[in-house]
Amino acid sequence: MSTCAGNPFPHSNGYMGTLVRVSGIDIMRTLDFIEEQIASEDPAVLQAEEEEMRKAKEEGTRAPEPGWFLRPMVGKRAQPDEMRRLVQGGNPLFIHGFMKTLEKAIRDNPEYAAIKRSNGEHVWLFYERDNMGCYPVFGDGFEEVDVADPLNYSSAVNAARRLQWIYHRFFREYIPGFENAHLMDVYANISKALRVPEEPEGFTEYTISREDLAGYSDRKDILTYVRGHPHSGQNEHGWGIPMASLIVRGYDNLLVTGKPAGRMIHYIATCAKVGEAAGAAAAVSVLENTPLRETDSDKVKSRIG
Repeated sequence: MSTCAGNPFPHSNGYMGTLVRVSGIDIMRTLDFIEEQIASEDPAVLQAEEEEMRKAKEEGTRAPEPGWFLRPMVGKRAQPDEMRRLVQGGNPLFIHGFMKTLEKAIRDNPEYAAIKRSNGEHVWLFYERDNMGCYPVFGDGFEEVDVADPLNYSSAVNAARRLQWIYHRFFREYIPGFENAHLMDVYANISKALRVPEEPEGFTEYTISREDLAGYSDRKDILTYVRGHPHSGQNEHGWGIPMASLIVRGYDNLLVTGKPAGRMIHYIATCAKVGEAAGAAAAVSVLENTPLRETDSDKVKSRIG
């Protein structure tokens, strides 16, 4: 909003990605395929991965990514039976894997190497429900984007569109369950992630710290616990959202949710939890006729499901 009003955008450099929506997925066929792929893996490799994940958990360090895993469960191997239960219960899946199949596709057609350059060591699939999902597609030739430069930005958009079709063709041709899948649209805008290595301080009354993400906070005003970005160094059991991190500094009646409350707040379910906490804080403030900063966080917590 500030930029649209004419202020220079303070973080013009970033990397871009798109979320390409696709329908007609037979997810159970895809899960059968994943189960076959996992069963064909070298047991020694699987055992080594398990040992590395166990060691990381004991040492409190970032867990390595196994060949197949569900995000945000970094450090936990994807289990096909578990994924089937999640789907049957109406839950979404964010699956990382498919790399052996991608290597075969690259041997058949080098054009598919753009996917590996884009996504690194995993191909990603986000399955929503009702035979629909999306492909998270990231930069190949548009990793570094200057949104203040119209020519650079439009070139990145064109590169992203091309990669979307390459990604979709890979799934249609190589992944069982996608034979009849088709692109529906892309999410309303081409997303951009800012190159901001640290949490910007001073926007809200409290800035979520690395210690908070690791689960070491002793704050008394934590309203809810969430799972955030998997590469944030977060505690595997989640981390707390303090009420003060939702209150905008300098304003008496303004609460925020999502990224403004903390950069590592991620995923729809997590955003919903934070939004619920902000709504409960606003409700208690009004009902008790108290300023937000003086509102009892325990009363707020009692209203959160």
